[in-house]
Amino acid sequence: MFLEVYVNALSPGESERLLIRTKETTRIFLADDYENLRAGTTGIASMRAEELLIGFSDDTHRRLLFLAENYRETRSLSSPFMSFSLSAGGIKSRPKNPDVEVDLVRWTLPEFANKGYELPLWQQPASPDPVNPSLTDYEAMAVWDAILKSVRLRPNAVAPKPDPWANYRGPSAAEAAESKRILDEFIASFETRKPSPGGKDQ
Repeated sequence: MFLEVYVNALSPGESERLLIRTKETTRIFLADDYENLRAGTTGIASMRAEELLIGFSDDTHRRLLFLAENYRETRSLSSPFMSFSLSAGGIKSRPKNPDVEVDLVRWTLPEFANKGYELPLWQQPASPDPVNPSLTDYEAMAVWDAILKSVRLRPNAVAPKPDPWANYRGPSAAEAAESKRILDEFIASFETRKPSPGGKDQ
């Protein structure tokens, strides 16, 4: 199984809804030879969304493809565009070694200097045989529903944070309280008249 998630907050989403776009795509590439397991509206992180769950089989294997996208009225960090894709079955991918870095030189060299990086077609290993999904259709749909229901927007994730380098003018709360105490004492000093140096009140 392969799960892919795409999130983009400020860029616009797709111009057309998921079910409209995929209807024409599946008709062209799958030639209507597929099963519509489920299609319609759903919810992703309390936002309206659409999903399309299809399966198709041939003489060698069966494959599942589940898609979901949300749609929103306005673009903002609190309502990001999210796209989910879950596929199962098909060509089994080989495990990737996380310690092996991608050879970027291979993609930047011109074709005449790329000799030695690509094996000739007759020397390349054969493509692996396609495999069936390890889950049944209903099991895969249950996993899919659990994934979509688990998506949450983190509270206060986009709340403004105080700038540690900001120089805010004005006294702090402690300084303001001390200033108020001094002013109150100064005003209270006028309530009790003090005798003059000559011993008489003026």
